[in-house]
Amino acid sequence: MYTMKKTNLLMAFVMFLSFSVLAQSQTIEKSELKEEKTPQDDQKSIAVFYVKDARSNGVDVTQQYIEGGTLLHLYKNIEYDKLLFSNFLENNDSQSYGEIYSIVRKIIPETEELYRVEMFSFYWSYNNTYDDESGTAEIRINLVYKPQGVAFKVTIVSEDLDELVFKGEMVGDMSLLDNYIDKKQE
Repeated sequence: MYTMKKTNLLMAFVMFLSFSVLAQSQTIEKSELKEEKTPQDDQKSIAVFYVKDARSNGVDVTQQYIEGGTLLHLYKNIEYDKLLFSNFLENNDSQSYGEIYSIVRKIIPETEELYRVEMFSFYWSYNNTYDDESGTAEIRINLVYKPQGVAFKVTIVSEDLDELVFKGEMVGDMSLLDNYIDKKQE
């Protein structure tokens, strides 16, 4: 029995040494990495909208969007100081994206009966990566600030009056839009 324990201990030690040598041989020195600038280097995320419900002209299309890994993303291009919105289907590696403008915000403060609500509307000049079409849509975002998180409803109305409605949870900081809001409309 003592010999068996000794043999098992020796095997474990040999395996440990083998894994250590393998790990060291696969370690890449920082100096070996080539630094490249990516498009993400020029972007600052403002908000990510995690879709939990989706409707197209009133028809439930939640499964299609959930299986597609859909994220709605509001971000800033730092280099050009532009705000952009994206409807990104991660699993299909496709998206509709583009600049937003004419941002209007309305705030309903929290009361004893109601949570704080922020409502945004703006126009979106979008381009599709999946069919090379482009256009302009109106987007309305309603945010409800609850203790457990921020619930959202995003409504996208295209130029031909098709309507996509998404609901779920928003993570981000919409106050980063403050410098871009049309103060005359607020």
